[in-house]
Amino acid sequence: MQKECVVCDKEFEATRDWSKYCSHECKLAMRSKREGGEARKERDATYYQKNKRAARNRQLLRFFGITIEDYEEMLEEQNGRCSICGKHHTEEGKALAVDHCHETGKVRGLLCSCCNTAIGLLQDNTDLLRNAIDYLEESR
Repeated sequence: MQKECVVCDKEFEATRDWSKYCSHECKLAMRSKREGGEARKERDATYYQKNKRAARNRQLLRFFGITIEDYEEMLEEQNGRCSICGKHHTEEGKALAVDHCHETGKVRGLLCSCCNTAIGLLQDNTDLLRNAIDYLEESR
């Protein structure tokens, strides 16, 4: 099925990725013509403020397969603290991150952003982590 760009009238195959057929200017124009634009962002932000818990629950389910209740149970089991450094989530100023194995998708625990970033940068590789520990101990 053929579709037509509403900006430049160029025809292309109907596909979700229509953007690869049109210019940068068309993409920008489409963004501004799309229903909502700034009004949609505002509406979404207002909805989020009114429904934070439901929005967070959807996010947790989508990315990690856990509910907000699962998250809160994990937070309680960890006494509100990062599983690695022990920093309390109130010290962080934001929710603890859900740490998961990128190979299996299994949730491992809740971490502060620093510890979660460190594990991610070390690519969940225990050998790299051991090397980092050795390096730090040797340099003392």
